[in-house]
Amino acid sequence: MREYQTQQGREERRDEPARVTMPAAPSQALLLRLQRTAGNAAVGRVLARDPAPPAEAPPEPAAEAPAEAPAETFSGLVEDVKAKIEELKTADEALAAATTTAARNTARTARAAALAAHQAAVLALAGWTRENMPPRALLDGYLDRTDITAEEKVATLGQLAASVARMEFLLGTMYHQGTTARWERNNTGVFPDTYDEAIGGGAQPWCTKFAGYAYTRLGFRANARGTTSQFMSGWRLRHWSTQGLDPQNREITAPDQTVEDAAGTGSALIDKAEWRRLRADLRRATTDEARRTVTETFFTTHPLPQPGDIVVKPRGDAEGNNEFTGGGQSHTMLVESFDAAEYVIHTIEGNVGDRVGGRAIDLKNAVDVSKIIFLTRMGTQFFGADPTAAGGAGATGRSTDGGPGLVGGLVSAVLRFIYSAELLTGGMQRVNEQLVEINHAQGWIQSDDANAPVTDWTGASGAGNES
Repeated sequence: MREYQTQQGREERRDEPARVTMPAAPSQALLLRLQRTAGNAAVGRVLARDPAPPAEAPPEPAAEAPAEAPAETFSGLVEDVKAKIEELKTADEALAAATTTAARNTARTARAAALAAHQAAVLALAGWTRENMPPRALLDGYLDRTDITAEEKVATLGQLAASVARMEFLLGTMYHQGTTARWERNNTGVFPDTYDEAIGGGAQPWCTKFAGYAYTRLGFRANARGTTSQFMSGWRLRHWSTQGLDPQNREITAPDQTVEDAAGTGSALIDKAEWRRLRADLRRATTDEARRTVTETFFTTHPLPQPGDIVVKPRGDAEGNNEFTGGGQSHTMLVESFDAAEYVIHTIEGNVGDRVGGRAIDLKNAVDVSKIIFLTRMGTQFFGADPTAAGGAGATGRSTDGGPGLVGGLVSAVLRFIYSAELLTGGMQRVNEQLVEINHAQGWIQSDDANAPVTDWTGASGAGNES
């Protein structure tokens, strides 16, 4: 299905995310509670790869609770997925070994049941990651800190968004048992439907929704209404990033809070005129060294891409003119990583070949640059417990203000450890490491390197038509 970026469609609104309010001066009791709940329960189990033993004996389960129900922990759900994979392999072997019609029919029925159980186990694991990763209370506390810059916070948000997208790829690959299966038909499927539910708009191309979904998981809010319609298409995303407007030119975000115009928030935009200029300069360069110099010069006055940036390109592979193609068609990609030495963007993107995949974009190459319409980076104004774009006051510093004196200083130090980029991104990485391990053990991805770009995991199977 083609993505037509029209100026039609009603505003989609979402309920306000729950806010986390911390007192100005945490008591010692609060500190202990934060250490136990925020530190241990939210990410401690993930970082340790096993659930932390409870401080007190859990209550006895209700009599009607099934004894075989898996524990609602990451480790427990991972083990259940592994068990269901083995059961599915056994069912496959039995089907291959069946020699009579009756035996084959019985084996097919058993195999269908094993497949359904496998998929249910993966979706249960996906449900846990979506509910718990990243821990929103910790993220809001981190964003509320006043001892780090907006640029540092945005870099962390970008890393988390890319990690969420990678997590979805790994879970979807596990569900579909490899990187070649289609995730959707007519823009609907178990995983694409999740992204559509978060963004809205009905069954339509979901590349922009996939990128936007990663940010909804981080508490993105464009205004007090929780509007998400700007993530329905690349055209909408640019119109909102530059002007704060919906397709009917109604205000979504106040002019002083837009991606392009907000000050001191870490947001950034490289629009099509700049990319067109870089493309023209690269075409005039005659050697690799000259092209590198052109790109290096360009980024002395423009922000270097970083994980979590959203890049929109025209539809298709032909050399472009840094503009939407006929009817406003485009394709949206999330920056997964950026090789600053070679000026190469690695992407992760939805709805490419009817699945999630990725590509490399060489910013020293005029043809690659010709396909970029714009790059947008959302700032701190859209995130946290009190985002300014939603009418809030922004960071207050309450979450790490332990008050005066030695005890207050200790409280602040511990809270800053809990509300840290390292804890947030490290927890996400640990989850993805285990998902990589499972997928690679089954031959469903081509690399066991949890730090590799998605293109290494997929090989050629990650490519396909942008639809």
